[in-house]
Amino acid sequence: MKLSRIAWLNIRRNRRRSFLSALAMLVVSAALVFAFSLLEGMKAEMARNVKDWTWGEIKIQHAQFEKNRLLNPLHLNVADADALVSRLAALPETEAATPRTAFSVIIQKDERRFQAQGIGVDLARETAYSRLPSFVSAGRLPEAGTREAAVGIGLARKLGLGVGDKFTFMTMTRNRSMYGVTLRISGLMDFPVAALNSLAFVLPIDRARSFLQLDGAALEIVAKVKPGLDPADVAEAWNAELVPLGLSAVSWTRSSVVYYVVSYIGVIFNILAAMFILLGSTVVINTTMMVVFERRAEIGMLGAL
Repeated sequence: MKLSRIAWLNIRRNRRRSFLSALAMLVVSAALVFAFSLLEGMKAEMARNVKDWTWGEIKIQHAQFEKNRLLNPLHLNVADADALVSRLAALPETEAATPRTAFSVIIQKDERRFQAQGIGVDLARETAYSRLPSFVSAGRLPEAGTREAAVGIGLARKLGLGVGDKFTFMTMTRNRSMYGVTLRISGLMDFPVAALNSLAFVLPIDRARSFLQLDGAALEIVAKVKPGLDPADVAEAWNAELVPLGLSAVSWTRSSVVYYVVSYIGVIFNILAAMFILLGSTVVINTTMMVVFERRAEIGMLGAL
C-alpha cells in the first residue's frame, strides 16, 4: 500500500483530530505572518520617520554641537550651508540634501506659556527631501521671505489657533539675547511624528536665519544616499573633507537610538516566532502520538507477522 494512501486513511480515521492539527498549524502560520508583516511595517515606518524628520540618513553638524545641544549653541553651526548643500547634492551618491535649523521657543498665549520648537527649512529642497507638502492638512506651506509658519495640528489645538491667526514667541539668538517674533499661521501640519504635531512649526529658513542672526548658516544638513549604498560608508567618506572644516557627518545607523531599538525588536520577534512554532508543533506531535498509541496493537501484529 502506498504511503500517500495510508496517510489519507489516517487523516479520515479521526476527522476531529485531523482538524485540530490543521487548525493549530493554520493559527500558528497566520499569527507568524501577521506578526512579521506588522513588524516589518513598523520598522519601515520608524526608519522613514527617522530619515525624514529626526536624524536623516546622514546628518552634518558642527563637530561639537551634539555635546552641547542642551545649551542651545547656535554659534556651533554649519557656515555657508547653502553652498555646502549644493556641493553635496551634486555628488553621485546623494539622493537629496537640505539644510535645517531647529530652535526652542516660548509661545505666550493669554497668560499661559507653551514650549515649542521652530524648524527653519529650505522649502524647495525640503519638498524633495521629506515630501513636506503632503503633510499639510489645512491651508498651505509658508512662502520664502514671509513671516509665516505652518503649525503642527496638536500645537495649534493647544494654542486655540487656526489658519490666518497670529502667534508670538520668544527665542534666544546666536548672541544669547532674547528676541520676539510674530508669525501668521499659513497652514496646519499633520506630521507622521506625534512629537512634532504637538510641539513644532516650520517656517522659511531665511526668516529663521534673520532673527537668530545666523548669517547664511544652518544648524544641520540632512542627506539621503542613493538606494543600495551604506550611509555609514558614505558618511565616512564625506568626513575626509568635513572634519578639517570642523564639521562631522554621522550616519543614522551609528547614532540614532531608533536604529538600535528596531534591531532589538527584530531579535525579540524572532524569539517569539520560535516559541509560536514550538507551541504549534506540540499540538501536531501530540495528535500524531495519539494515532500511534491507538494503533499500537495493529502495529504489533504487523511486526509479529
